[in-house]
This record gives sequence, C-alpha cells and structure tokens, in this order.
Amino acid sequence: MKSSEAQPGSREIRFFLIATFAWSWSFWLAQIILVRAGLVSPGTAPFMLLLMAGGFGPTILALVCAARRSGDRPLADFLRTWLPGRLPPAGFAVLGAGLILTLARPMAIRSLDPGSPLLVENWPAMLALFPAMIVGGGLEEPGWRGIVYDGSKRLRSGDLLALGGMALVWTAWHLPLWLIPGTHQNTSMDLVSFGLVVGSLTLIFYSLRLAGASVGWCILAHAFYNTALGAFVPSADSTADRIVSLAVLAGALAFFLAFRRRIRGRPEAPGFARP
Repeated sequence: MKSSEAQPGSREIRFFLIATFAWSWSFWLAQIILVRAGLVSPGTAPFMLLLMAGGFGPTILALVCAARRSGDRPLADFLRTWLPGRLPPAGFAVLGAGLILTLARPMAIRSLDPGSPLLVENWPAMLALFPAMIVGGGLEEPGWRGIVYDGSKRLRSGDLLALGGMALVWTAWHLPLWLIPGTHQNTSMDLVSFGLVVGSLTLIFYSLRLAGASVGWCILAHAFYNTALGAFVPSADSTADRIVSLAVLAGALAFFLAFRRRIRGRPEAPGFARP
C-alpha cells in the first residue's frame, strides 16, 4: 500500500464505514433471525455475546484502519490517542455544556412525565455504572471521533452538513437494535428521540475534537452520557421525550455555533482546520 493511501483520508473513511456496518449488522441480523426462531433467548449468554460483538464493530475496525497505515508503529500511535491527556481550556467549556445537556434531558422528561421514576435514587451509586459504560458505548469513539474525524477535512473545519451527515450515519448504524427482541432499544427506546439525541451528542463530541481534545476525552464523555441515561427509565410519554430531545438538540446547536465562531477567531487552536 502506498504511503499516501495509508494516511487518514476519504478512502480510509469509506473502508471504515463500510466494514463497520458490515461487521455490526452481520452479528445483529443473525441475532434477529436466531431470536425470532427461538434458538437464542434475550438475556442469555449467546444473546449478549452477539449483541456485544456487533457493538464492538467501530472499535475493531478503527484498530484495523490504524494498523493499515504506513509509518513507524501506527497502531501504537493510534492507541495513545485513547488516553485523555491534557485538555485545552476550550475542551472544558465543551465538557461543561455536554454535562448540562446530558443531565437536563432526563430531568426535564421526568418533570413532564412524573411516572418515569429514577432507577438510581442514590447518585453516587450511579458511578458503579461508569466503567461498564466505557466498554458499552465509549469505545465506539476511536472510530466515529477518531478515524472519521482525523480523515475528514470538513469535520475538522466544523462543517454543519458534514456533522449532520455523521449524525445520520451514527443513527443508522444502531437501527438493527430496534428489530432485536429483548434489547433496550426494542423494548424501551423511542427511535425519533434517539435520533435527536444522537444529533446533540454528535455536536458535543466533535466539538471536543475541534477544541483539541484527544479521542480519550470523547470516550469518557460518551461513557458519562450512557451512565446518566442508565439512571433513568425511559419516559412512557414519547411526545414528552421527543419535545425535550428536540430542545436539547437546539441547545447543542446554539452552543456549537457560538463555540465554532470563537474557535475560528483563534487559528492557533489545536486540531482546527480552516475550510
């Protein structure tokens, strides 16, 4: 492979996306068939193994992409980006905005739909979920916010159309989960609300990269969101869920536009590429 082809770019992104969808959907579609045929039952070890195998698609294919690059120890260099490292001041602003938006959504839904009780009334106990959520969601980030971001000039310039496209791709990757009986998505999650939330998280997580944060910070942010989500049962009122999710997306968009203007006014900001 030529060196120019081994560097991050559109060809690598295409390979990553096609291979990730093929990997994950193969496991999940097989799981749909097996569950509906009565050969695998929800909650059993084979069920969870198939679910997790599909979920690790972005992680595994990110490693494959990095290993295909030229240079001295490209995989080791890529793995180092999984560490949080130093966070620039702009990154703290992004994390703060993400924290507010993440906690505001379930609390607002609960206020509109009092029938949605907390799963964890003791907030410190919620921290026990955090390590599991690093594996169950956070490790997607080396793919979506690592391989894809590093290879896309449009994402690195903060292009809204590119960000919207990635939100749609990220949502589409999850779609088979709504067809698998027994998954959280199938039993409890509203797809429209999920898509709106993905839009919000896309803006926040890519803002972290624009601020100069490593992929490691995106892993932690993703895990925190999943942890906060795990503290609440889904709202029984899908209308309330959608209204709040849309409001959160509007807040994330407003933050991103203000954040992007500020970053563009500071060309020395790490990781920011002008269009």
